[in-house]
Amino acid sequence: MSQQEISVEHTIAQLTALVLALAHTQASANPEHAMQRIGAAVYACRQQGVGDHYPLEVYKKVFPGKNLPTVVD
Repeated sequence: MSQQEISVEHTIAQLTALVLALAHTQASANPEHAMQRIGAAVYACRQQGVGDHYPLEVYKKVFPGKNLPTVVD
């Protein structure tokens, strides 16, 4: 069976849906830990200079109305 080609946009949409589902699962099991880890991913993307659009959207959907956690080194 051959795999059909999908666009980059569809790939991103599929991966975003998957990550969002996993984030919701983790948040229901351990919300504080999930908030810290997803927040850290947002900050890591910013520090790498790649932007934070997708991780920040996931954060906002999993923790609506919550500020990003403060990261302490």
